[in-house]
Amino acid sequence: MDLKDRLALARGYAGLSREDLAARAGLGGSDTVAKLEQGARTRPEYRTVACLARVLCVSVEWLGEGTGPDPDPAAIRAAVEAARGEAA
Repeated sequence: MDLKDRLALARGYAGLSREDLAARAGLGGSDTVAKLEQGARTRPEYRTVACLARVLCVSVEWLGEGTGPDPDPAAIRAAVEAARGEAA
């Protein structure tokens, strides 16, 4: 599984649109997320991956390199929902 696949998978688990993910990660627009998910950007900066991983509640190692245990979909969804509640 490539970065593009892991990102799309985690974003789906989190129930976030590309726009929501980009905004929460401080990436400006959804273009960065779209390019990563489409495989147009294959070597993003560490900071970008770290910001996305933080928002998606997954490890940087898993998102960026595919190492470590696969994340739990229910845990991701619960963590993102909790973060939404804190932000409100």
